[in-house]
Amino acid sequence: MKKVFLITVILVFLSPIDICSQNQIPTITNVVANLNTSNQTISVDFDLYDEEGDEMEVWIQASVDGGQTWVVPIIADSLSGDYGDFILSGNGKSIIWSYDESLLSNYSQGLTTLQIRVISDDHIEIPLSDIVAKIDSARIVSSLYQYEGIRHHNADPAFKNKIIDSLETLFDQADIYNYRHGPMYGGYQIKNIIGFSSGTRNPKNSWLTSAHYDTVDNSPGTDDNGTGMVAIVEAVKILSDYNTKNSLRYLFFDLEEYGLVGSQFYVTTGAPFWENMQGLINMDMIGYYSEEPNSQTLPFGFDFLYPEMYNALVDDSWRANWLGSIFNNSATSLNADFTDVAATYVPDLKIHGITVPGNGEALPDLRRSDHAPFWDIGVPSLFLTDCANFRNPYYHTPLDVISTVNIDFLINNIKAIVTTLALKAELEHSAKMESNTMEIELPLSTIELKPILNSIVSFPNPSHGVQDFQISLIDEGMVKLIITDMTGRIIDITSSKLMPSGQSIYNYSNHLSNGSYYVSLELDGRVVSSNNLIIYTHKH
Repeated sequence: MKKVFLITVILVFLSPIDICSQNQIPTITNVVANLNTSNQTISVDFDLYDEEGDEMEVWIQASVDGGQTWVVPIIADSLSGDYGDFILSGNGKSIIWSYDESLLSNYSQGLTTLQIRVISDDHIEIPLSDIVAKIDSARIVSSLYQYEGIRHHNADPAFKNKIIDSLETLFDQADIYNYRHGPMYGGYQIKNIIGFSSGTRNPKNSWLTSAHYDTVDNSPGTDDNGTGMVAIVEAVKILSDYNTKNSLRYLFFDLEEYGLVGSQFYVTTGAPFWENMQGLINMDMIGYYSEEPNSQTLPFGFDFLYPEMYNALVDDSWRANWLGSIFNNSATSLNADFTDVAATYVPDLKIHGITVPGNGEALPDLRRSDHAPFWDIGVPSLFLTDCANFRNPYYHTPLDVISTVNIDFLINNIKAIVTTLALKAELEHSAKMESNTMEIELPLSTIELKPILNSIVSFPNPSHGVQDFQISLIDEGMVKLIITDMTGRIIDITSSKLMPSGQSIYNYSNHLSNGSYYVSLELDGRVVSSNNLIIYTHKH
C-alpha cells in the first residue's frame, strides 16, 4: 500500500535582520517547487537578490514535520542547478533534487507533510560583540519580576500554569517550535517546556541550554531558579533574530526540586532519535553575589580536591563574588569556550572552574541539578551556579526574592552564557524561505522516535526515603534490582518481579542508610544495566 504525503508550502518572508549596518542579508522570493514522480525529482525555482552584489552560497533543506525540524538528509550529489558557492543575484534560479523515496519514507514517522526551504548565505561575519550589546538589562529585570512566585504544582498550581503559558508564548512570539514533554509521575503530569530552533547547515547537531522552572513549596524562587530561567529567555529573545548553522534546543525542566525528575525523564524518553547533542549549558541559581568577607563556603573536602581554588578563596577572605563553572572531562572544551568568551566580552566576571572526576559520583553536591542526567549519558555538560546554599542564605526560603539578587552579576553571567551559545550555534548571515504545496506518494514506512532499551533510571535523585525506578524493557521478563555501595559491596537484592515490555515504574521501599549507591538491573538472570547512581538522603 502507498501513503500519500502532502508537501505543504508556506510562503514565509523573514524580515531583514539588523545584523550588519554595512551589509544586508540576501533576499529570496517567488519560491515554487514542482514534483516529477516519473524520475523522482523535485525542482525548486526562486529569485535571489543581494543588495551589495555579494556572491552567495545556496542550498535547500527538507522537513517532514510541518517545518518543526529540517533534518531530512539531502546529499550534495543528489542536487544540481543553482546551488553551492559563488551564486549571484538573479531571477529564475533553479535547484533540482533527485530525492530518495525510501529515505523520505523512513523519516516520515507517519506524518503527512513535506516542506522544502531555500537558504542563501553571503558569508558576512557576525561579530559576537553584537550579541553582548543586545543584552537588555531592563528586559531581564522585567522577566525576573514576572517569574517571581511559588512555581509548585501543589502549593500554587495556578501560578505555575501561568508561567508555563508564558514560556510557550515566548517561543511562539519568537517563531520557535515548542512542545511539552513528560509522563505522569506520582499523580502529576510532568511539564517540561521545550523549544527547538533547527540549524541551517547541521540541523541534527544541537547545542542545549537548560534551567528548571519549578520551586519548592514555600519559596518564590527568584534565584532558585528564576535567574536561570531569565538567562534562557534572553537567549531566545536575542538568538531568534539570527539563523544558526547548528540547532539550538531550549529546555525548561519541571520537578528538578523533586530529584531531577523532569531532566531524567527527558534524557531517557525525550531526545529524538536523530539528534546529536553536542553539549549542554545548565543554569541553576546565577544571581547571588556578595563582597562581604566569609560570605562563601564550600562542600567538605574541597581543600583537598581543589587546593588552588581553595587558596584563592582564602586569599580573597571567602567572598562570594564569583560564578562556579562545574564540568567533567567531556566538557573541558565547552568550559574553555565559556571562560574565553567571558574573559573577552565580560572581563568583570570572575569564574572558578571546577572539574569533577567521572560523572561526579564521589561529589554528590556537584550533581544537584539538571546537568547530571546528561553527564550520565555522555553529553558534555556545563553547570553554572552561584553555589546555592553554600552562599545564598535565602536558599529554599520565602526570602528568595528579587531584592536579594545582584542584578549586575546576573547580567554579566547572562552576557557570557548567551554569547557562548551564539559561538557554539554559529551565527549565519543568511535568509531562508519555504516553497509551495505539492503532493507525493511514498511507501508506508516509519521509524521510532526513540528505541526502547533495557534500562533503569531512579526518581527522585537524591531520594528522601522513597525511591521509584523507571524501567524500560524491550521484552517482558523477570526483573531484579541489585543495590551496591560505592565500594561495590552488595547491600540489597530484590525479589524477582515480572514486568512488561515498554516503560513502567518499580517502587523500591526498603530502607537505606544515608549515602550514595549504585543500582543494577537484572533481567531474566542477566545484568542489562549497571552502575546507575542514586543518592539516598533522609529528612530530619
